[in-house]
Amino acid sequence: MCCGFTGNSFRELNEGVGVSLNKVLLRWGLLLLWCGLIFFGTANRHFTGESTHAVVAQAAPSIGLASAQQLDWLNLAVRKVTHVVMFAVLGLLAWRAFETRRPERAAAWAWLFVTLYAASDELHQHFVPGRTASVWDVLLDSTSAAVVLLVVPYVASHIRRQKAESPR
Repeated sequence: MCCGFTGNSFRELNEGVGVSLNKVLLRWGLLLLWCGLIFFGTANRHFTGESTHAVVAQAAPSIGLASAQQLDWLNLAVRKVTHVVMFAVLGLLAWRAFETRRPERAAAWAWLFVTLYAASDELHQHFVPGRTASVWDVLLDSTSAAVVLLVVPYVASHIRRQKAESPR
């Protein structure tokens, strides 16, 4: 027993899914690592809208974009697609960390986690020079996770059903 936790305590957290302590620690470790990556990106002045605009401006002529309006739209698209990808992955990692026998329950907890993390990340950005906080980004992040979390439990239960039905 370490710190009041036994192997059984961790299994109880996962509602008897049969996940080993090592897998639980790996899943939570990856989730926290991804949270740290997001935090690093939002705390770093090199990942602001202005800096991505400079990168987009350099790359734009090679794909045939030249006008200021085209550059602004591409910059916006790059930044928002980054939000979608980062928080969709966060949703997937959170779903694995919260894994239970009921994938819908894990998805609900994962969505709540991602939404709260997105809100805290935007609050954090409010205090970072050169960054701004946006409720719309929280909505985008939360929606990205929701889409992934609506699809993944369905796919996971379908795969489990097929495994159970297939002869061994």
